[in-house]
Amino acid sequence: MSLRILILLAASFLTACSGAGDESTRDPLAAAIASAQPLALQDLITDTILPSDTSTSDYYRVQVDANETYSVDLFIENSATSLSGHIRIFNKDGIELLPSRLASTLLTSYFEFSTGNNTEVFVEISIEYPSSVHFQYQLALYPSTDNGLLQDADSFEPNNTLSTAHPIALQQTINKALAAGTLDHRDIYAVDVLAGQTYTVMTTFTNGTATGAGTDLQLTVSDDQGALFVNEQSIAYAQTTYNEISPLQTGKLYIALYSPRAAQNRYYGYQLSVLPATDNGLIQDGLTFEPNNSASTAYPINLETLYTTELQDGTEDHMDFYAIDVSAGETYSVMLANDTGVRTGVYNLVYLSVKESDGTVLLDESGINNSSSNAFEFVATQDTKAVISLYPHSQRFADSYLYRLMVVPSAAFLTRDPVSLEPNETPSTAAPISLSTTT
Repeated sequence: MSLRILILLAASFLTACSGAGDESTRDPLAAAIASAQPLALQDLITDTILPSDTSTSDYYRVQVDANETYSVDLFIENSATSLSGHIRIFNKDGIELLPSRLASTLLTSYFEFSTGNNTEVFVEISIEYPSSVHFQYQLALYPSTDNGLLQDADSFEPNNTLSTAHPIALQQTINKALAAGTLDHRDIYAVDVLAGQTYTVMTTFTNGTATGAGTDLQLTVSDDQGALFVNEQSIAYAQTTYNEISPLQTGKLYIALYSPRAAQNRYYGYQLSVLPATDNGLIQDGLTFEPNNSASTAYPINLETLYTTELQDGTEDHMDFYAIDVSAGETYSVMLANDTGVRTGVYNLVYLSVKESDGTVLLDESGINNSSSNAFEFVATQDTKAVISLYPHSQRFADSYLYRLMVVPSAAFLTRDPVSLEPNETPSTAAPISLSTTT
């Protein structure tokens, strides 16, 4: 063998040996996996991509369980630049569990992913191009609520995604807040519901520091099948909304409360309750008849019985509903007294309307001024429940209104006082008298 051939063989052997020892220099996936730092579930990582770094990406590794959903919170802390970051999650084979997503500066972004295997996954945090400024970020990865998530007993955090939604019970009252700053601008709750039942989501924007257009508290309600019942409803300061929802499937209902993008560093206090229907286990107070703020939570009343109560101070109780059994073709009289007091003007009326359980209007909106009373008639079109609603003018939701309410049947079925001949305020309750009778 010639000397030239020996030299060529030796050169080839040395080249092969030098490359075999550093596979990661030719394989980006291998390089990413090799550089990944360990990340424990629920640990908050604060790190920085420096201008002097040779790479524009940081990598982390974490072990996850099969068929479980995980939540990722990413906050980009840069304030001196509009430079955006990206997040990507993949497994050891390079298969993406979360394709590259944009995470904006000075805003917490929330992502979810899952995998079908017990495996190690890799999280990539990257910037689009080398920068002359520090790129600082905070990163945390959480298991789901039913897979070992630890939540704070006071704030219920973390609860920023569907998989980390904090579980609540029906008729439980939640008084919490979206904290000032950009790390907590969304809270999500989960409640168990049954198909075919109606539930009332009662939400109040109680207090906050955001003012002006575009700063209302936002509400979205969905189920675990992805059905959307309430989509980005705006709740103004000191306003209460009552949303009635009838799930099509038994499962979980998710209630998301969040600040608008224009005010995600502001404080938002809120109150939340999810109420079952009256005939589905709702517990009501025997004196105030609360909660009875929607048709499905209407308090059941009896004919010829006087009910005395009030629309209470504050924004949480500005509607009262009552339900009474009626028969098709029969006439009924609703007697209402507004005992509020000395206030006057159109804003001090108490309004009354009556509908059948299918929504048929029996008595359209009628107002009673303060220190006044009146009676109204309606005719039932079917054997059903009539739902009576009482509410003030929208400009006076925060005021209290004392009132008395009674529903009576027509004269043929009425129990009348023999001396006063009451009740006889409507044609259908007219007291019969003879020509020789003196009243």
